Amino acid sequence: MDRREAIVSISTVLGYTITPASIISLSAGCGKTQVDDGWQPGYFAGEDAGFVGLLGETFLPRTETPGSFDVGAHVFVDGFLDQVAKVSDQDKCKQGLALWKTDYNQRTGNDLIKATSEELQKELTRLFDVGQDQQRSIKKMLSAGKPQDDQLSGQYYMYSFLMMFKRLIMLGYYASEQVGENILSYLPVPGRYEACIPAEEVGNVWALG
Repeated sequence: MDRREAIVSISTVLGYTITPASIISLSAGCGKTQVDDGWQPGYFAGEDAGFVGLLGETFLPRTETPGSFDVGAHVFVDGFLDQVAKVSDQDKCKQGLALWKTDYNQRTGNDLIKATSEELQKELTRLFDVGQDQQRSIKKMLSAGKPQDDQLSGQYYMYSFLMMFKRLIMLGYYASEQVGENILSYLPVPGRYEACIPAEEVGNVWALG
């Protein structure tokens, strides 16, 4: 799957019809990763803006390739939620993050926003490393809409935020210039056309700019 196909696929899963060019345009401001670098968050406010950088890096950590924070994927998430997302999705994410903070504090006595990378990884493992039955229950709950039960309602908003964030951080990561041009094989459009190339000569997954 090339860069454009990945962008279209992820945006479709999110329920949005967005062109790759629009996504790449939105990701153009991702060079600045922190508020003191000149990034001005539009959706996340205060300490939340710093937290989403760590959250994105927990999902996509730096290895032999750049991590989420390195390419500013969290800046893309902020821009998408601020400028593109439906009002209903904006509201669900705000409530989900707020309820996650409250739940974490009640269970641990600590502030989620001040969690370390290790603590955040443990928390995400708790939420996502669940059995198949629970996975099916979560998917069914999210597709059915907000439950009437207060406890289930809290889980609904928390998972709505986490699933939206996870998909957006992936979308921002693969749409970034650094990943699209320096990690995936890259050929700008329009480019040279070569017909009948042997498959073994294709090499890496290709990104189209």
